[in-house]
Amino acid sequence: MQAVGEGNVAFLPDGEHHEAGLQVAERQLKCERHAAQNFQPAVVNGHHLFKIGAEQFSLESLLRKAGGEIWYNSEVEQILIEDNTAKGVVLKDGRTILAGHIIANCSPAVVYGKMIADDVPRPKIPLQLANARSIALELETMYIGLNRSAEKLGIDTYSTIIISDENPEVTFTKSNGKDKGTFIANCLNLIIPDSSPKGTCTLFLTTFGDSKEWANVKPEDYYKLKNQRMKEWVDYYEKNTGITIRPYIEEIAYATPAHCRSGERGWCHARLNKGEIFSPKKVEHRRAADLDFNFIHPCCSFPLSDLDIEVSPVKG
Repeated sequence: MQAVGEGNVAFLPDGEHHEAGLQVAERQLKCERHAAQNFQPAVVNGHHLFKIGAEQFSLESLLRKAGGEIWYNSEVEQILIEDNTAKGVVLKDGRTILAGHIIANCSPAVVYGKMIADDVPRPKIPLQLANARSIALELETMYIGLNRSAEKLGIDTYSTIIISDENPEVTFTKSNGKDKGTFIANCLNLIIPDSSPKGTCTLFLTTFGDSKEWANVKPEDYYKLKNQRMKEWVDYYEKNTGITIRPYIEEIAYATPAHCRSGERGWCHARLNKGEIFSPKKVEHRRAADLDFNFIHPCCSFPLSDLDIEVSPVKG
């Protein structure tokens, strides 16, 4: 069995994929049960707070214990299809790996648009579902450089997740507005101690953003809103973790929602009415329907002639 990810391939021994796969599933279930029993969230100010170490949910260790192998930096360029069945993959270095089962852990648009040969028919319903996918929530991230070590600050886990409501529907609704549905704080020094100079640490705070709000911000208010958000985030983190970071901040930066510049998310979706463009294969993430109706991603398209394009307005 092969699991194809972002530049990584995981293998389970030939002839043992079914049994070993069940072992992985059983161990993953035990891991989740262990987490449920031993990592119950603390409730702080009405919020559910989880602390997760980098080693607690390691799929890598589960695969290796089941006799599998993981090859890093082994990019898959093509999935081989014979008689409407996936038979193997071709790696970027030219190697062909055959397997009875393949799991592709990447966007359906990439699988159907780039990783399967053009003459291979795509499954109708999965393709329709892939083409019907809407753009996901955007992320906002704040980067903080602190002049104290994580140990002195009291940060003892790599990732802290703050969930504002136990109801996922409520959390999702908050993620589309100004409220924070899910708030994640990662301290890289907990897994890479020398990622910053000795006696310091870095903190990355992330939550879902609202692109419509940022799209309507006037240029003169842009930095004002960013500064306001940075203050709110520091207050939110300190209030819900009990860890004081404000006096020790030396550097801080705020990244507003990124709609991507690689064509993968389709935010800059536009119709090409006239002209020719070149889109490098590596960033060619258009869906089948995009190609049929002549839509392009301007962020990663290079004009070969004068263009006439139709750009959809930002939805208010």
